[in-house]
Amino acid sequence: MPSFSPTIIFAGGSGTTLLVVLFLLIKYPDHVQKWVGILSRAFNYIFKKSEYFSTKWEIEGKLNTFAGNLETDGGVPYSRLTIKWTARDENEEIAFEDGQTIIVMRDRNHRNKNFVHAAYFYTSEILLKNTKRKLPKHLKTSIDLYSTQKIIQQENKAALNQFTNDYLIPNIDQNEKIKEYIERFNKIETIGLYFPVLIQELTYLGNKIYLSTQTDEIIKEVEALIQFLEKWSEREIGQLTQEEFTGLFTKCSIKIVASQYSRSNDKVDNQKGRIINSFNQGIENVYVIGNSAKKNKKFVDKVICACTTNNTKLLVMKRREFIAKVKSGEIRKTIPNYLVHVRNPEAIEYVNQ
Repeated sequence: MPSFSPTIIFAGGSGTTLLVVLFLLIKYPDHVQKWVGILSRAFNYIFKKSEYFSTKWEIEGKLNTFAGNLETDGGVPYSRLTIKWTARDENEEIAFEDGQTIIVMRDRNHRNKNFVHAAYFYTSEILLKNTKRKLPKHLKTSIDLYSTQKIIQQENKAALNQFTNDYLIPNIDQNEKIKEYIERFNKIETIGLYFPVLIQELTYLGNKIYLSTQTDEIIKEVEALIQFLEKWSEREIGQLTQEEFTGLFTKCSIKIVASQYSRSNDKVDNQKGRIINSFNQGIENVYVIGNSAKKNKKFVDKVICACTTNNTKLLVMKRREFIAKVKSGEIRKTIPNYLVHVRNPEAIEYVNQ
């Protein structure tokens, strides 16, 4: 039987090609099937390689965007994330190499499954690593689940059902406390303070207590910090609320400035005095919050400038705008807010016992 090359098929136009294929299929069916199989494998290989890289780059891009924002909002150290696929019988792991964070994971043959797993793997292995070593499993898992949910809501909403079915529901079903903590975190996030205050303070906490053996005290302090922020989530517009949180390891304050009275009367010195007084009492971090309307934002910046001009020890760590839903009677009003985080590094106390 004569041999032929598949290149002859493409010598003519599409009509000619079809006639040639039909002729060869009738006369040499085995040869045609063989070459079609070879060509199919080649195209399939190219497609799989393309799918491999597009999935890898999409996951990397979305996780790097979130991790970069998290470094800004929550003070979580960030190095560029890279995905590496591993064989099904090999372990998944996080590796650190040449200034990069490498997530080594198995391909789950589904774009959303891969993204969800990579996001959860990142939060469970990297986020608050030092702090979570001292926390009970249900609290660690609650932080991981809620933080991963926020990643997915921000970067890939299409994968939210996948995450809910694969991770959220199974964990909640195993431990009722996880559901309770996620509901509490959601309250804090309602006023926009989950990442910029809670995660930020837990990051600082982990940097202080990695040598400490005072596990019970650390757990109590984290619980007290969550309660402190929950009270802020229940605060009504204009209501006075405890501003300072002072624990054994964590000392922070939330200051609402730029009220209509303070702004219209240019009470910069009054607001400056409140902030400086907190630092004089040993507070490490003050989170200054005001409405993000142009005039309010300008007033907040004037207050911050007044605080830092003659106090070189004070550092402005971040400025960010966010949406808060603040209680007003029976409803919550959506308010665009502006936050400035000011820190006094000299007030830091490390714990080594």
